[in-house]
Amino acid sequence: GVAAGAHRSLDRRRGGRPRGGHVVIARGASELPPGPRWPLWQLVRYVIEPGAYVARTAARYGDPFTVPTPLGRVLVVGPPEGAREVLSCEQGAFTGFGKQVAEVFLGPRSLMLLGGEAHKRERRVLAPLFSASRVRGYAARIEQITLRHAGALAVGGELVAAELAQSISLSVIVEGLFGGGDAARLEAVERAGLAVVRSVNPALFFFDALRVSVAELGTWASFPRAMSALDALVYDEIA
Repeated sequence: GVAAGAHRSLDRRRGGRPRGGHVVIARGASELPPGPRWPLWQLVRYVIEPGAYVARTAARYGDPFTVPTPLGRVLVVGPPEGAREVLSCEQGAFTGFGKQVAEVFLGPRSLMLLGGEAHKRERRVLAPLFSASRVRGYAARIEQITLRHAGALAVGGELVAAELAQSISLSVIVEGLFGGGDAARLEAVERAGLAVVRSVNPALFFFDALRVSVAELGTWASFPRAMSALDALVYDEIA
């Protein structure tokens, strides 16, 4: 997320540099962890190869690190310890990254984009679903889903770990929301969800000019088309 208007610093060491794996919540940009310069160049590198960019930047500057972007400075945190520190901070210390742009993809009421009391209220509604006891109850189903996806892999074939993890995660979400029942119905929702995720190119977040389609062609056209297909399936489930 973007560190903006934050009121405290955490886990600082002599010289003002953060320890690896911990977060500095800064009052100003000068107090943020180190990172690269030149926002547009960083954006180009990220759009071309997101995963490799994050890994190389963390190796060079340490974790966490700060990245400048055309939409503001971003604090990137990897290890669980750093994530826990971010989540334990006052909500007023942060704001959603690129909120106006992200609303196009996530909707204006997404928990990821809300702040302050609205965020706290929505989190209280969702929190019971992710309590330790509830999550332990999901374990057996998650194991079954994982084994099902792993069993479909071809021996000697190419494995893209990120795509496999994405498919497993989506199956867990869909089956958790809609329950068991018609396998074909659940598979249709999963396919539609994957189509939405894979239709979003990172460049669409940063360049307004790309969010235009001509005769339903171009980079932008595939996202609303995929979103409409998913919406239809979800609204059918609700009905």
